[in-house]
Amino acid sequence: MVGKWISGNGGNNGLFLHANGVGIGTSAVDGWLTLRQVAPNTKLTSIKDEADIPRWHKWMQPGGTISLAQTGIDDHRISIKPLGQIGVGTNYPHSRVGIRALTGGNLISFSNNLYDITKWHLSIAGNEHLNFSETGVADGRLFLKAGGNIGIGTTDPAAKLDVNGDIRYSGTLDMGVQVVSQTYSISGNTYGYYEAGCPSGTRPIGGGGGHRDFNSAARDIHVNYTGPSPINSNSWRVLIHNTSGNSRAIIVYAVCAKVR
Repeated sequence: MVGKWISGNGGNNGLFLHANGVGIGTSAVDGWLTLRQVAPNTKLTSIKDEADIPRWHKWMQPGGTISLAQTGIDDHRISIKPLGQIGVGTNYPHSRVGIRALTGGNLISFSNNLYDITKWHLSIAGNEHLNFSETGVADGRLFLKAGGNIGIGTTDPAAKLDVNGDIRYSGTLDMGVQVVSQTYSISGNTYGYYEAGCPSGTRPIGGGGGHRDFNSAARDIHVNYTGPSPINSNSWRVLIHNTSGNSRAIIVYAVCAKVR
């Protein structure tokens, strides 16, 4: 390439002037300013303050990753990999943008557009949990715990969704409601307790019982109690009195749901 070298020793190094631009360390100028790294992991550019103290520098690693470094403090304030991944605080972004938090620091903060006051921030809690906080007000506005539990208003969710506070919703709350029943035969002039049990993983939220058939014998059956079983939290119990002299068919049912 036709041009002219300007160097301190008169050799083919230093600055190369060309009609297309200026090369530093290279004569292969392909832009207004082209820089060539002297050796792997050496500085391309250095930025100093007014006291001539180096504060920032840019360097390129083997493979082509460019890093903006805070001189003497951190080598990877911002890194850009050849395929376009950007790292903030990390040299190893595994997605389009990868962010590494400082010890005890936030990943992202959100400020208002009037006074630039931070209102919200996102941080890594305990080196593994994601904590979305209202800055200066409360942690755990939304908390994603390692393992999959989500907390609202709590930083220690003990279930898939753990809410500390009141819940308001519209639509349908699906609790897996189902109705189970059990039939019995009760002897004449007797009374007793009869129960219907809920399937595993569910609890009774309601129930009832009485005569099984809709006929004239129903008047012989009196229900004296209906409610949760005091000895089995998974069952609904009724106390039934048969006032006739004959056996009668009765039914007990429980309304079951996935609740605790």
